[in-house]
Amino acid sequence: AFLNLDCSFIRDTMFTVTSAPGAARSYAFSVDGSHQLICNGLVPDRVNVSIGTTGEYFGPRLTYNGSSNHASIIDQLTSDFTEYRSNGTFNKTGTYVLGVNQNRTYTNNLSIQNTAILYDKATQMINSGPSTFTFSGTFNNGDSFTRTGTITFTRNKPATVTVNGQDYPISW
Repeated sequence: AFLNLDCSFIRDTMFTVTSAPGAARSYAFSVDGSHQLICNGLVPDRVNVSIGTTGEYFGPRLTYNGSSNHASIIDQLTSDFTEYRSNGTFNKTGTYVLGVNQNRTYTNNLSIQNTAILYDKATQMINSGPSTFTFSGTFNNGDSFTRTGTITFTRNKPATVTVNGQDYPISW
């Protein structure tokens, strides 16, 4: 099990990964996360998860600066249930500068909302559940786009991604 079942348990994790000094391509990425076990009396009820990231990359033809955050609640922890249930959000934003002269800029945003994603406790596989997403971007020449869609998970790994009304089956 991935949890310490102490009802007062809170775990914070923070780390940063950076490139070597003087590297031709430099980067720095940081992650700050926590999870907290919430109980109903002395019975584990749910885990609140929070993760934030920031990052930057500088290379000869590409630079990037961005951040993300994730918050979710995982419940159905007791043996009364054969599946964990997760509800949560993920948001990411980033700016990319492209080209030798660094003259093309692209900014994007991704937002995902998970509702009742069910994970099999025995196999640790996703059994079912929907997610909705919005992905948008803007270029420095004024062009922009927005794509919305859903991801519907089904048992045994397949899922269907629907983007602007078009279905794309996926499996792994």
